[in-house]
Amino acid sequence: MHSHIVLNNRIIEAAKARVEVITSAALYGRGVFTTLAVYNGHPFLWPEHWERLRTHADRCGIDHNGLDHGTVSGLLQRLIEKNTVENGRARITLLANTNSGTWTLDDKDPRKTTLLIMSGDTHKAAFEEGLAVTLSPF
Repeated sequence: MHSHIVLNNRIIEAAKARVEVITSAALYGRGVFTTLAVYNGHPFLWPEHWERLRTHADRCGIDHNGLDHGTVSGLLQRLIEKNTVENGRARITLLANTNSGTWTLDDKDPRKTTLLIMSGDTHKAAFEEGLAVTLSPF
């Protein structure tokens, strides 16, 4: 992983990032993500990845209303530039902040979803060893 990430619309040092622990994401694993390739400093097939991420967030009941294609795309591009990613990968994660399930607290945070974007180098082992791909029905 590279030294900077996006956390809720801000680029910060990864080592300084903090997320809430009493959320659906932390307690129950409620979140969705997509990982995409970065070629020549640009995210590959970004519109398709964004649409799939939104569709899966809808299925999991993760609120993405405050996150639009243009904003997230711009943040992703800024992060790619900040980390000087020419060829690599990026991961966009939506983590549910809502307090639902067995453990609930007063919901004082107006932000229902945490946006996390990180980048990294190309995973060289995938090229050398190959990949096994499985589609989950869930």
